[in-house]
Amino acid sequence: MEVRQLRYFVAAAELRNIARAAEKLNVSQPPVSRQIKALEDELGLSLFERTTKGVALTTAGDRFLKDARRILSDMEAAQRAAQSAARGEIGTLNVAFFGSTIYFAVPIALHALKEAQPDVEVKLQRAEKAVQLDWLRRGSIDIGFGRYYDPDPEMVVETLAREPLYIAMSVREEVEVAAEFPLPRVAERPLILFPAAGRPNFADHVVTALTETGHGPQVADVAEDATAALALVAHGDSRCVVPATVATLRFPGIRFFPIKDCPATVPVNCVYRRTAPSPVMGVFLTVLRSLDFETKWYTVPE
Repeated sequence: MEVRQLRYFVAAAELRNIARAAEKLNVSQPPVSRQIKALEDELGLSLFERTTKGVALTTAGDRFLKDARRILSDMEAAQRAAQSAARGEIGTLNVAFFGSTIYFAVPIALHALKEAQPDVEVKLQRAEKAVQLDWLRRGSIDIGFGRYYDPDPEMVVETLAREPLYIAMSVREEVEVAAEFPLPRVAERPLILFPAAGRPNFADHVVTALTETGHGPQVADVAEDATAALALVAHGDSRCVVPATVATLRFPGIRFFPIKDCPATVPVNCVYRRTAPSPVMGVFLTVLRSLDFETKWYTVPE
């Protein structure tokens, strides 16, 4: 049984005339008649009764028409789905993130993908950067988000934005409220650094950046992540340097100030396999490159 036979049969059944069916299909009448006859021979029954005006469906033909329409409809749907998958319009994107990229860059990127291709399914999970690279090699994820990645010849690390730095301090600190916090005063108190894992990381970056400006910090502790660091700052006497997107959070007992005249910034990176990406991943990369993350920083709450 061939698709062509089903199409010829359905056209003849709907028009009740083989000649008109052939005209609609833009073929000559003999091939249509031959294919319908071959279909009847394969089924071992008659689908049509010949009449003076054309053809009429037999009882078996009437029943077969319903199934033939369904089969053709399913095949057309399958074809459309395959074409959509090839264009990256449907499919699954597996994403991993680490650290504070989840506060801003990742949701912005996934929202933009949803706007561009609403039928793409996204699976999102947290993973340290070394784990992300391992999962990428295994094909378990398509892309990872983080800040610092070790060089790997199999991977591409793409910088999406660079964030300025903020100082986080307890509301119990009596400091003059200003638009910016002076850089020399950042290290007046011990700092809580984060994260503890994934070297090199943001904690290393903060120490290096402050040391290079001549304001090397005294380290009070290294927290697991940004939220743990902010909790320690809120209930202690330390401070914490954070990326701008962390400063968008409303955290009890914490105030954030941009650091004045601080040349250091922190990258927002994504990592993916150097080999040709899947259609969905190709679409996502196009979406990512269209976004201007640096003009999208949220207003930092007072």
